[in-house]
Amino acid sequence: MPTFARRVLSGSTDGRPIQISGTAGAITIHTGSTSTNTIDDVFAYAQNNYSEALELKIEFGITGTDTTIIHPVGARQGAEIVIPGLGLKGRSAAGQTVGVFLGGLNGSASVANGLVQVFGYVNRITDP
Repeated sequence: MPTFARRVLSGSTDGRPIQISGTAGAITIHTGSTSTNTIDDVFAYAQNNYSEALELKIEFGITGTDTTIIHPVGARQGAEIVIPGLGLKGRSAAGQTVGVFLGGLNGSASVANGLVQVFGYVNRITDP
């Protein structure tokens, strides 16, 4: 019978928000299991304390544009769901990752650290 466990995102310290800034590359918010009989259902929320609307770009599973989810986040927007429980299957070679970076900055090179935050959890399902 499968087991279920709720866990914080692996990129978080004790469930605290993960700070997202800049556009250079994705910040890993979660790395899935290396066990092939495990699925992590990922739930993530974002908040934008910046004065402009932004695009949150989410690389789900592997890097590349074919796996990128683009989610708009309004200016000074409170927490809103950006990953609604999508499944991330375990891989024996290396756990798949979920990374986040910013887009749509209207020419701004970066956003001060701490103005955009991502937080959430996974429901880890293991089938023995």
